[in-house]
Amino acid sequence: MDKDKTIPTLSKTAVSGSINELLSKFDNGIELYQNNAVFANCIEHLVRGGDIYKIFEQIIIMQSNTQEKLTELISSGVLRQEIVVSKEKYDELTSGL
Repeated sequence: MDKDKTIPTLSKTAVSGSINELLSKFDNGIELYQNNAVFANCIEHLVRGGDIYKIFEQIIIMQSNTQEKLTELISSGVLRQEIVVSKEKYDELTSGL
């Protein structure tokens, strides 16, 4: 392996500082980082020098795929659809029978 092609490693302190710097740019960055895997993954990619446009592209693809699958699921009728009717509305609907 060429020494020129080695990837420099970052210290934990440098990584933590970089992550905290990025998280501070968001109103609730720490909460998102702790509770949202996609957000945390994006932050970690950015810290490692990832291309923000590639990250956006992947998020858009994920969202499109999710929307497509949800549309298929709804259209298939697999989801049980329930209509909740109040007692008053039920009485009104059945009074004409």
